This record gives sequence, C-alpha cells and structure tokens, in this order.
Amino acid sequence: MLAGGPNMTPMVDVVLVILIFFMAAMGLAARETYLRTGLPKPEGGGAPSQAAPEPKTQPALPPSRAILRVAREGRATLITGLGMERAPLPEISRRLQEFKAAGASDSLIVVVAPAGEVPYQDVVLVHDACARAGIQNVRLGVAGE
Repeated sequence: MLAGGPNMTPMVDVVLVILIFFMAAMGLAARETYLRTGLPKPEGGGAPSQAAPEPKTQPALPPSRAILRVAREGRATLITGLGMERAPLPEISRRLQEFKAAGASDSLIVVVAPAGEVPYQDVVLVHDACARAGIQNVRLGVAGE
C-alpha cells in the first residue's frame, strides 16, 4: 500500500543542485581587500602616542584601457581613439609613437576594435603599429565595445 502525498524526490534534487551551485559560486567570489588606516601605535600605557602615523599605501589601480576603433570609408581605413579622430592607416604608426613618447603608461591596454567591413590585413597593421610604438598589451575587441 502506498502512502498518499506529494513525491518529495524532485524537490530534494533541485535543492541539492542549488546548494552545490552556491557552494561552487562562493569559491569563485572575488577576494575582499581592506585599506590600512595608519593609526598611531600606543606606547606602553595604552594611550595613543604623538608619533606620526604609518604612511598610507594606495591600492593598486587596474591598468588603463583605450579602444582604437577601426572603420572603413570607401577604400580608406580610418582609426579613432587615443587622441586620433579618423586618422588614416598610413599615419597610425607615427601617431602612436607620439602618444607613447608623451608619457603613456606601460600598463596601458589597447583594444583594437574593427568594424565588420574592415579587412583583417588592416587590423594586423594596426596591431603591428602598436607593437612598434612600444605598447605591449594589445588586444582584439569588437566594434560595439
């Protein structure tokens, strides 16, 4: 004889799957960081001293990110970004070297974002111009970024 009532097996299965999902997600959560405050240290009696507080350390900032948009107009390939507005492809190398000489950070990330009609050869030329200018971190993106 079977006892009446709802079947609990599917509910228990769903709850266990959700539990495993949350346990796995907690392992991927970002580590929290705290800022040091530099409070004065007490001398012997527990009262705060008049000594200068420890210097505060700044948290490391993420690297800067710049997008070079590559578009096609007729037979010309034009680049916009990093202070350039619709610069033709032959001038990109000189302009990138001027940008790097002006004191661009070594941690700069340049994302080359070509439009759909831009030939891949032109994208490679822009990437090579970045490398020749001394920009070490060049990535390929999409035009909508």
